[in-house]
Amino acid sequence: MWPTEAEPDLGAFLLPAVRAFRDAGHEVEVSALSQRGGSAAKYARLCSAAVRAARRFRPDVVFAHFLFPAGFAGLLAARAARVPLVVMAHGQDVANLDRVALRWATAPVLRGSAAVIANSAWLAGRLTARFPRGECSDGRGEVRAYLPSALPTLGLPSEMRGPAICREGKLVFDLASPSGRETQEVTLLGIDKFKMRMFVKPTNPQVQAALQSKGF
Repeated sequence: MWPTEAEPDLGAFLLPAVRAFRDAGHEVEVSALSQRGGSAAKYARLCSAAVRAARRFRPDVVFAHFLFPAGFAGLLAARAARVPLVVMAHGQDVANLDRVALRWATAPVLRGSAAVIANSAWLAGRLTARFPRGECSDGRGEVRAYLPSALPTLGLPSEMRGPAICREGKLVFDLASPSGRETQEVTLLGIDKFKMRMFVKPTNPQVQAALQSKGF
C-alpha cells in the first residue's frame, strides 16, 4: 500500500517510517501497490516489481510491511538481492491466519525472515499462537546499547557493545564498555521479556561501596 493523489490515505501510515529512514541517512526504494480492489494479478505484479527493484537498487536489507502478500514479495526480493528480510505484522494479516490457505502462504515468509516485528505484544502473541517461536539456533551480529545510568555520579558508560550469539536456545547479547570494566549479559526470553546481568569491576573502594549500596 502506498498513497497517491487518487488514494491519499492508502498506506499513509508508512510515510513517517520512510521519512525517518531517509532522515537518518539511509537510501530507501519503495515497491508497493497503489490501488484498492482489482484482481489477484496485482500481487504478481508487486512481486515482479519488488524483485526488479532489489536487483537494481541492491539494498542491504528488505523491509516488508504486512505478512502476506507484501511479505512474500519481500521474501522474493530479499532472495534476489541475497540480503536479510525484516517483515512487519500489521494486524489484519495476523487475523487472516485463521484461514488455512493464507496460513499456508504466510509460513514461508516467517521461515525466511531474519526478523519479525509486530505492532503490539498482543498481536505478537496471536502470531506466535499460530507459529510458535522456535529456539535460537544461529545468531550473529553486533549490538550497540545506550543505557541511562542509574549511578550518574560514578560515571558509568552510557554505551556498551558486543556480539549477539545463541546460547542454550536463547539469543544473548554479551555487552562490554569501552574500558572493559563493565560487562552485561542480556538474554531475550520472549516478547517484552529479558534477563539482564551486569558485572562491574570497581577501580577504587569508594566506587565499590557505592555499587554495593545500590544492590550490585
